[in-house]
Amino acid sequence: MKTCFTSVLIFMIPCLVFSQDIDSGVTMPSQGKTSFGFSYMNLSRNFKFDGMKEKVDRDILKAAFRYSLSRYVNLYGFVGTSDFPNGFFSTEDIIYYGGGIKYTLTGMVDIEEENGDHINIKGSTGFDFQIARLQPLSKSNYSDFNLTKLQGAIDFGVRMFRFAGYMGFKINKLLGKATLPLEEEMDIKSRGFFSMFLGFDYYFSHGLALTSEFSFFADSSWALGLRIDI
Repeated sequence: MKTCFTSVLIFMIPCLVFSQDIDSGVTMPSQGKTSFGFSYMNLSRNFKFDGMKEKVDRDILKAAFRYSLSRYVNLYGFVGTSDFPNGFFSTEDIIYYGGGIKYTLTGMVDIEEENGDHINIKGSTGFDFQIARLQPLSKSNYSDFNLTKLQGAIDFGVRMFRFAGYMGFKINKLLGKATLPLEEEMDIKSRGFFSMFLGFDYYFSHGLALTSEFSFFADSSWALGLRIDI
């Protein structure tokens, strides 16, 4: 049973523990600014294990903040709640929280039209280092769960009038440890995952935006949220 549970975790954790943030390098706050986000996400993936096929869905609620330490470095933290797969046919509620650092290189072209409107075109490449901890809300098959995510991404976007759109791709890898009930530690290592994403923003004002994002290939997800820039 323990072997089965361990194998299921190794297969399922890489894409079901960490959801993609509703954001991209081109929507990072400018230097010295802070951004807050609140989002709902539905994420799903198909798995094959010992001849079985299973589609696992998750509903995720998440709050996050980002602070631009410099033109290239952004710090962030998050807290979320979700139904977490405890096996192929069961789930449990968890709270997960953590933070990280994102290094980005961003280029921008600003076009001013005759009527004074601006069109902003941005491109970004970045590297993300993130650490998180999972905390079950009930009795669980594990007593301690810590994960590290390494991610590289390239994206670009356009903002004009009150609308903005961006697209890109990411490659990520997860490492971590889980402590089982008998105090046995289990190492978790995922192979690299590749996915593409599309995002759309509508700005109610300069500092408030409705955000949406779709991801496909390795991860299949859609998300909706609010972002506040101060």
